[in-house]
Amino acid sequence: MNSLRIVLIVTGFIALAWSAGCIVDHVKPEPPAPESYYPAAGQVIHSRAEGFTSRVIQTDRERTWLELRLAPHASGPPPHLHTGFAEHFYVEKGSLSLRVGKKVMVLHAGEEFRVPPGVVHQPFNPTDEEVIVRGPLTVEYALPRSFVLFLCQIYGFIDESPAHAKPPAVVLQMALFGPRYDAWMASPPLAVQRMQTTLLRPVARLLGYHSYYERFAPTPESSPESAAAAAAIDEPVEMAPMNKLVSKGDENMTHTHDEEQIRGLVATFIDGWNSGDGKICARPFAHDADFTAVTGQRVEGQETIAKAHDEILSTVFLGTRNSAVVNDINFLRPDVAAADVTFRIAPMPDKPWLPAYTTAGLIATKESGRWKIAVFRNMVPFARPVAGSLDRELLNRREVALKHTHA
Repeated sequence: MNSLRIVLIVTGFIALAWSAGCIVDHVKPEPPAPESYYPAAGQVIHSRAEGFTSRVIQTDRERTWLELRLAPHASGPPPHLHTGFAEHFYVEKGSLSLRVGKKVMVLHAGEEFRVPPGVVHQPFNPTDEEVIVRGPLTVEYALPRSFVLFLCQIYGFIDESPAHAKPPAVVLQMALFGPRYDAWMASPPLAVQRMQTTLLRPVARLLGYHSYYERFAPTPESSPESAAAAAAIDEPVEMAPMNKLVSKGDENMTHTHDEEQIRGLVATFIDGWNSGDGKICARPFAHDADFTAVTGQRVEGQETIAKAHDEILSTVFLGTRNSAVVNDINFLRPDVAAADVTFRIAPMPDKPWLPAYTTAGLIATKESGRWKIAVFRNMVPFARPVAGSLDRELLNRREVALKHTHA
């Protein structure tokens, strides 16, 4: 009886504490982080625990470009994933080990790999030499600005005390960091982590944990370690030729990466559309690309494709939000691929003429290790009588595919 009473008392205390935390979280929600907490161009973020040093190369309101240096034998972060953005690793110097799912690949200077959203990954450096990761200043190599704020905060939190890298501190802190910055561990399953953060967030707030801390905000005065790292970063590094994509010994991984690069071309086009920037839309296209719009209009050349999209995105398609799913990629040759893509523009009351979806066929070619769209044919499917059994079967396959892409 006494044991039962103790259990009930403890349970009641926990429930009371959780309820109090919920009240605190509801009555005093955390405001957005001040602008001064976001790392600015030229500032350095250093992690003793991971052996990483990052310098902000460029930043805007949404994205940040980093140069990452991995010290010899840097263990890197624990395996993790992001649901809303990809990470693109281009190795400028040294040999980067990258765990992707259950495989580990080695990327040498001039090689790169795009980790898609939702894929568990972990960069690390088991070698005796420093590794430098830095890609071009294009959209596909950028990180969300909020995620770079997270790096600044998590590095400061973990390096502040050895206890912060262990439960319960790291579990309570990640209950706030995880959902806010789209940073999730490899395990337990994501659904379990989301449930865990929902339960632990009020407790973490009650115990004084936050989604950001002033003491971890970047400051002009660097620590001795960061100052030394910044000095090292300022040393010129010869840019490796971008002529290889992944380590030579793994043909399957190369093929997988080629597919990811082609998907990245479509993702960049969507980034440009949704930001209303025709130049970004045109970035994935070859200099002499051939583009046919849903209206049947034919546009030739990357420069004209950019101008045409600037025009439609500032007029008839102003304010629209586009999305895309790459349904299939077939390699006709190692350097030529055909892809089938479904595009969906979100319905808008003032634009009743918007189609439910469009479908596009594109041809991508690879030159000097880089994929570009050479031919793009977009169309709006229309209904007609079914010709026969084969026609019905093909239409059914298409409907199943569309339901899958819309899910």
